[in-house]
Order: sequence, then structure tokens, then C-alpha cells
Amino acid sequence: MQIPKSFTSLAWMLVLVLASWSILMPLLREGMFMDGVLYSAVASNLSKGIGRFWDPSFSPTLYPHFHEQPPFGLWLQSLFFIDGASRFPERMFDLCVFMATVAVLLVYWKSAKLRLGFWPVLMWISIPTVQWGIVNNVLEQPMALFDLLSIFFIWKNFQKGTIPSFGYLSLALLFLFLASFTKGIQGLFPLTAPLIFAFAYKRNTPSALLSSLTLFIGIILCYALLLSFSPSALESYKAYFLSRFDGFPNTRHANTEYRIVLLGKLFLELAIPLALIGLVFLFTRNKDGKPTDTDSNTQALALSFFLIAVSASLPIMLSHEQRGFYLNTSMPFYALALACWSYDWIQKAEHQFLSFPKLNKYLHNVLVLSLFLSLVGFITCINTPKRDAEKLADMAEIAKTIYPDKSIGVNPETWADWGLQNYCMRYHGISLDPDTSKNRWYLVPSEKLVTSPHSFEKIKLNTKVLNLHKRKDDNL
Repeated sequence: MQIPKSFTSLAWMLVLVLASWSILMPLLREGMFMDGVLYSAVASNLSKGIGRFWDPSFSPTLYPHFHEQPPFGLWLQSLFFIDGASRFPERMFDLCVFMATVAVLLVYWKSAKLRLGFWPVLMWISIPTVQWGIVNNVLEQPMALFDLLSIFFIWKNFQKGTIPSFGYLSLALLFLFLASFTKGIQGLFPLTAPLIFAFAYKRNTPSALLSSLTLFIGIILCYALLLSFSPSALESYKAYFLSRFDGFPNTRHANTEYRIVLLGKLFLELAIPLALIGLVFLFTRNKDGKPTDTDSNTQALALSFFLIAVSASLPIMLSHEQRGFYLNTSMPFYALALACWSYDWIQKAEHQFLSFPKLNKYLHNVLVLSLFLSLVGFITCINTPKRDAEKLADMAEIAKTIYPDKSIGVNPETWADWGLQNYCMRYHGISLDPDTSKNRWYLVPSEKLVTSPHSFEKIKLNTKVLNLHKRKDDNL
């Protein structure tokens, strides 16, 4: 029976509605998680010639040599900073990463000869931490894209049979290197993917062993050559490992004593896609409540993606530094695994949808209305910050007042306001300095008294949460 396009059209409308409300609308509004602003500030500086590829810089007083992450992702983002004064460059970067990831998911689906490409995309963008990661400019998103591409070519190599393909493995190695060059060693989990495919499909084990070994040796050679012939790269990576892994697993960024915290977060993040699958099952279940038999290749593919996702997420639990968005690199594979596993049910939903013409019309109207409301909301809220609105407005006023100075003294409490540090540098090129003796200006939260040992007087400004003071005997 010929399936009308109404089902897939409505399904893609649902994807667009979800993306509009949860990703596109908040993405373009001002205000961002502090790590995301930090990365965008470093990228903006790189675009202005402040810092170098192997020695990026955040500010003269905080991370003048920024080695918290490998440099490639920051450099790649810097290419979008044509207009550094605008808030949009990093958001355009995030949007491009988002769209590229959607495209790669569809390529996976088409290569598996599966229909209804909206299904894995819906599984992926319904995960809350994925939405949050895209909106907040975390580097897990581009790393996930590179790992997706690497594993795609590993999969294509596996499909070639018993003789590994030099071309596919070369491309897999390239994207594997870029993933690790973006966010570090956690991007290297595709090294086990050839063995996982062999286990899931129960074939080509010798070829998989050879492919995995080739990738392992290849990545070692890439870094050996890079660090041997570039002293700057060697110094950069020394600083990176000292910063990120000193005292492992209790690094300076550790935030929990319990490694299984991330496992609980994983189950919570996957609750929405699992609930969607549950709804589809309830809509399509037959008398015994079981789905039809899934094709063996699709079952093997589902198992492959699931084990790859596990290989990406479980090693993170070795460290006591566990944050939910660290899971974002594994989420495309969990989404693909769930989409393959539930493929029969969504196909049945497509067929059964023909029996509900009124539901078709009702859903169409609801989705059109939702798209219209998202457009209205976008136009209404585009210039309204989604977080830190008062702080952003105050700093814009303060930046105009102190111009052309680019440094402000602060007390220890204000110095520890990482969001303020990031906004000052990202939007105004202003560094906060704990040494007030060298500064003409002094910044303090409005509810605090000036505790500086130096003599400052308050400047009358139309600010709400920040007060600016100027040295009385201004001889700087």
C-alpha cells in the first residue's frame, strides 16, 4: 500500500517544532553557560590575533595562556568571528555543528537502507543535554560530530568485507584525530568500533582486529609526528595534560566522590526518547503487545550503536569530574541505537496512521500553530537574554564608561564570578584584576560594600547588580 507523505511531513514538522523551541530560539538569545562563553572569548581573541593557535589566551589576568582544552575546536570556532562585537559568531558555529550532525545522522540512516529518517533525528534532539549542549557552545558537540564521521567510515570499512579499505580507514583516522584534537582523549573511543561491529555482526573479526590496530597505531603516529616536529605543540600538550589530568582521578575540576552519578544522569537524559518509543509502541501494539520481528541486520546495527555509545560514556566514570554534558559525545549513538531498536514500531505507526484521518488533520493544525508561535516567540525574545540579563546590561553600561581602559580591579568574591569574567572579556575585551592598586576602576556587586584598601568613589550609573567605583586620586 502506498504511504502518503502526510505522515513523514508531520513527523518532520514535529522535529522542526522541537528544534525551534528547544534549540533555535534559545540559541540566538544572549546569555550562556560559563564554559561556552569562555570558549567563545578565546576564539574571539584568536580571530583578533590575541594569542596563537598553540598558545590561545583568555585575558591578561586569567588564563593568559589557555591550555584547558586542545586548540583545534577553539581555532575552528574563531573562523566564524567576522564580527567579534556581535553575539552571533559562536551561535552560528553551534548552528552549523547542529545541522551537520543532523545531516550525518541521516547519512547513517540512508546507508543502512532504512526509511523514516526523522526518527533518529527526533531521538537525538529530544535528549535534554543535547539541546543544552548546542545552546551553550560546549566542545562536546563538535567532538561528537567528528566521532560520528570517524565511526561512519569505520562502518563503511567493515562493510567492505575481510580486506580493510585504506581510503575508509584514512578518513576514519582523520576524523578520529580531529575529535581528540578538539576535546582530548575522550574523543578516541572509536578505536574499539571495528571490534564492536565484528562482535555485533559475528563476522570479519580478523579484519576488525587489523582495522582497530591500524587506527591505534595511526593515531599514535599522528601525535608522535606532531609533537616531535612542533615544539609549540609539545609545550601546549604538556600544559593541557598538567591542567586536566594532574591528580587523576581526583583532578582540580572534580565535582563528585561517586562515579556512578553519571550513570544516573544517563538514564534521566534518555527518558524522553524512551518515552517517545513507549508512546509509539502503545499506538501500534498488536494483540500480544509485541512488535514484529526486526531485521537481523537492523538488530546488529542497534547493538553496535549501543555498545559504541557505552564505550563513549562509561570511561568518563573513571574520573571524579562528572558533568551531564560530558555524555553528549555518546548521545548520537544512543539515539541511533534506540531508533534502530524501535524501527518496526515506527513503521507500523506510519501504516496505522492512515486509519486516523481526523488525527492527521488535528496534528497538522497543532504543529502549524506551534511553528507560528515559535516564530512569534523568536521575534519577541531575540533581544531578551535568557540568563544574566541584568549583569549583561550593567557591563555594557560600565564598558562605555571606562573606555578606552580595558582593566577593572575587583575584590576576591567578584574575581570568583566566572560568568562575569567571561562576559567582560567576550563582549568588551575587559579583564578583571584582583590587584586593585594597578587600576583606575573598581567593580563590586551592588549589595556589597567597597572593601578595597585604596580610596575609590562610586560612579553614578544606571546599573542594577554591579557598582563601578573610580579612584579619587586618579594618577594612573
